[in-house]
Amino acid sequence: TFWLAFLYVIGACIRKFGWFDSLAPRKAFGVYLLCVLVSWGTKLCFEGITMRLLGTPVTVFYFITYTSPTIVMAAAALFLAFKNAPISPGLSRIAAVFSPAAFGVYLIHDHDAVSDFFIVDRFGFLAESPLLLMTAGVILSALAVFTVCLLIDWVRWKVFIRLRVKDRLEKLETRFTRLGHFN
Repeated sequence: TFWLAFLYVIGACIRKFGWFDSLAPRKAFGVYLLCVLVSWGTKLCFEGITMRLLGTPVTVFYFITYTSPTIVMAAAALFLAFKNAPISPGLSRIAAVFSPAAFGVYLIHDHDAVSDFFIVDRFGFLAESPLLLMTAGVILSALAVFTVCLLIDWVRWKVFIRLRVKDRLEKLETRFTRLGHFN
């Protein structure tokens, strides 16, 4: 929760203060590529050094986690690269539907209870499969996880509509605003 709030504040600052508004899409994409290369390069170099020194590679995920500064910069740069891209109205409508859904998929699949029970160490067998089978397995597994999480989020959305959660929260917000709690 803290991390999502932190990212929200960073995004709000980028929007409110116009940070990087003058950054050209090609430069933003270049920053993205540089950040990804630094992240993975650092990880691979660290593994190579530990392999030579210890005889076994020590994998450190600090450089490729969601909270890594280079990954955060890569995400922001990728967003900025596509921020002003021309999009057809049809694609815009599809994005408007799937953006919140994709966020729901992320929250569901990354929850410890779901991740630990259904995802972690469940697909290792694919690493020992032939390349074509492994590639197809990874893609199909990702699609299956995405689809199941999408269905879960769709059910949540339907329940929220049925219970009028949004309306009730807006009324609660109005009450608190009138009482001066949000001013």
